[in-house]
Amino acid sequence: MPAVNLPAMLTFHRFMRLDELMLTPRALVNNAGREFIEQTFCQDSWTKNRYDITGLFLVACRQQDKKSDGFYSTKGQRIAQFAPPFAKEYSSQGQGNRHLSMIGFTTTLFYQQDISWYEKAGYHGKESSHYLIVPYVRFSVRCD
Repeated sequence: MPAVNLPAMLTFHRFMRLDELMLTPRALVNNAGREFIEQTFCQDSWTKNRYDITGLFLVACRQQDKKSDGFYSTKGQRIAQFAPPFAKEYSSQGQGNRHLSMIGFTTTLFYQQDISWYEKAGYHGKESSHYLIVPYVRFSVRCD
């Protein structure tokens, strides 16, 4: 049987797992972040004239961009923050935009049982939950 050559790159799509995301990122649970998520992602108007979101969100990394690793809008608003192990594997050293592309998302209402996380993030309101954006991602992984 002849040998099969490995491809240089493997591409696949999937939703990020919750253990790959920071579930209570400061930029999304403070008042401004809550308002941004609700006005931008949790309304029907989001998809009114949009069929594709490829290119609307970019990967930033702490070393290169001086921001927490995650997906950001083109205007610099954090959309999703990567958990450290995921960031180390996929976005560190400024490599994220070559490996990851946010091509979709779902929203979920995340119940925060330990309210001290909200206090640490600077939120002191009455809510005990916040919307979380779970990105649908195209991964491009080198096969070497």
